[in-house]
Amino acid sequence: MIGEKRRFATRADARLFRYECELQEAVRRQLGQVEAGLVEADGGQERIVATGKIDVLARDLAGHFVVIELKAGPCPHGALEQVLAYSNDLEAETGTPCRAILVAAQFSERIRAAAKRARDISLVTYELRLGLAVELPQPL
Repeated sequence: MIGEKRRFATRADARLFRYECELQEAVRRQLGQVEAGLVEADGGQERIVATGKIDVLARDLAGHFVVIELKAGPCPHGALEQVLAYSNDLEAETGTPCRAILVAAQFSERIRAAAKRARDISLVTYELRLGLAVELPQPL
């Protein structure tokens, strides 16, 4: 039974990782929709700081760094602390003002309330849309 749970968790983790990678690619292609004027500042690679890996590092119109943390699905507990730590690390490392953006499908009221008290953070939600085209068979 334990082995079965472990196997299931591994498959679920693999799906989540793939989903997060796809989310990262989509966000990189559409940085201007996250915030007008954002441009990639990490050459397409996750930047490593003391407390972890930044999903997307961008610069805003003022030239300041913007740390973007992506969460597939609802925002989990600890994500706000994670992105704030990355932002703090980068600001300390570079001496350049730094903001943070946390992107998820939805945020709890607790995370929204905490973000209001934090300095220089924005919450951004995304939604997935499915487009379908029906092709009718050719008449005889």
